[in-house]
Amino acid sequence: GMTYWWSRRYSEALKAFDRAIALAPDQMWPYLGKTFNFWSWKGVAPEGRAALDTVPLTNPWGAWTWYWQVVFEGRYPEALATLDALEGDWIRIKIGARPKALYRAYVYELSDQPQQARKALEEARSMLEAEVAADPDDPRFHSSLGIVYAMLGRKEEAIREGRVAVELFPVTKDAIYATPYAIDLAHIYAITGEHEAAIEQLDKLLQHPGWISTAYLMVDPRWNPLTEDPDYQALLARHSD
Repeated sequence: GMTYWWSRRYSEALKAFDRAIALAPDQMWPYLGKTFNFWSWKGVAPEGRAALDTVPLTNPWGAWTWYWQVVFEGRYPEALATLDALEGDWIRIKIGARPKALYRAYVYELSDQPQQARKALEEARSMLEAEVAADPDDPRFHSSLGIVYAMLGRKEEAIREGRVAVELFPVTKDAIYATPYAIDLAHIYAITGEHEAAIEQLDKLLQHPGWISTAYLMVDPRWNPLTEDPDYQALLARHSD
């Protein structure tokens, strides 16, 4: 299922995930994979949400997936509630490590609450700067800090941190699990107004196996800064299924 999903063979991935669920209905990952596949295939879909019904918010991957599902649906109070259901101040998973404060800041910005967003970003900045100092070789912290700097208007520092992350773990080293840092760098470029660089980064990702797709981009509010750019619209048209 995961291989078909990354290969953008979504109907085949769905069959594989459903088979996995039938074989092991008590396992979490087939349900998560089914949701991820729908994100890439159709963006927001009832079937993708339904697959999450048995996934606990108390698991970091579960909380992360539920958070993005409801953000994609525009259900921002629910997004904050998913964060509160998970213990601790972080969501640490293989593809990223971010303070909950950063996830809250996304929601506050989308909800037009700039003061709350700024407060959450400053909290996230302090936490991430400490992690970068303690573990400078972990790309997850650099990538997340770059996004915080970008959202705070610290453009040069943001781009520097984003580039450090992709240099520490480039897609040439791991075509799948290095993808999040390439996505984050594109996000940093989008926030800081470097639209051409953001679109170029996304174009590369769309040309190779992975979970980025036009449906995924269109449902993800992180790309809102690019929406009115004709080059971005051309990118979506060029890669649409």
